[in-house]
Amino acid sequence: MQAAHQQITREWWERRQDFVLFVSQAVITEAGRGDPGAAARRLAALENVAVLEVTEDAAELAEAFLEQRALPAKAAVDALHIAVAVVMGRSATLIPGRVPFDR
Repeated sequence: MQAAHQQITREWWERRQDFVLFVSQAVITEAGRGDPGAAARRLAALENVAVLEVTEDAAELAEAFLEQRALPAKAAVDALHIAVAVVMGRSATLIPGRVPFDR
């Protein structure tokens, strides 16, 4: 299943020019983890993508998602991704390996 998610993500990234992309600092942090070679490739792919600030409002909203059990505790990083998108007024959030969230 994980291999299928990774393949879908790779295919989506091949079409990324069809979209206006934004990431949060949380994405940059995640992309830099793991195998150094793979991390370098992920960070290179994000070089020209605008980075949205993780504001205090976004952090508080992410915490509210978790406190209200809108997302499980193990999805804290996903909660932050969604909260940043909501606070910054983005219409959709794509979290690789997961279902896109649309406002």
